[in-house]
Amino acid sequence: MPCHTRQYASVDLGKLDPDLLMKALTEMGLKPVRNGDIIGFGLKEYYNISTGKLMLGLRYSVNEIKRAYSAEIVKTQAKRFGWQIKKTAENKYVAIKGR
Repeated sequence: MPCHTRQYASVDLGKLDPDLLMKALTEMGLKPVRNGDIIGFGLKEYYNISTGKLMLGLRYSVNEIKRAYSAEIVKTQAKRFGWQIKKTAENKYVAIKGR
């Protein structure tokens, strides 16, 4: 395969919360842009909100995006229930009940 060939994979992630996905992609150091039902975050890399399809190149894996998205869910739910979150390592957190 020539070195200038780009490979993309389409993955069905199901329905994700667009705001949480935007935060997760931002935390990954990307600059996501939402245009209607499309959240773009790279060269032809995007998530379609209405279909749940994620189009990825070789730079990022589905698992990386899922981990970042899961971390945003943890943060959001902790805030919702009054817990404080402290990051202890990559993808590891300690939750402390607020007083």
